[in-house]
Amino acid sequence: MTIKIGALTTPLPGASSLGGGGKGFESVFRETVQQATAAVTKAEATGRDAAVSSVDVHQVAAALTDAETMVESLVAIRDKLVAAYNELVRTPI
Repeated sequence: MTIKIGALTTPLPGASSLGGGGKGFESVFRETVQQATAAVTKAEATGRDAAVSSVDVHQVAAALTDAETMVESLVAIRDKLVAAYNELVRTPI
């Protein structure tokens, strides 16, 4: 399974084909949140290092891009979850 954001396609970690076994949604989502948190932490540390030492600007830009991609992925997942919930709420019983 992948998340498509504009022209960027990000595979979900541990995701397998839709019909097969593999990890459940909860574990995949938890891993994605952990990866996003790690990417944001790395970007913050790289930015801090750039302010106090001579870290390459390209390293800062790459870390920020990675963090941005992960956060955008999480927002896309959240939006899909909210849309699915709203659809369920509208379903007549």
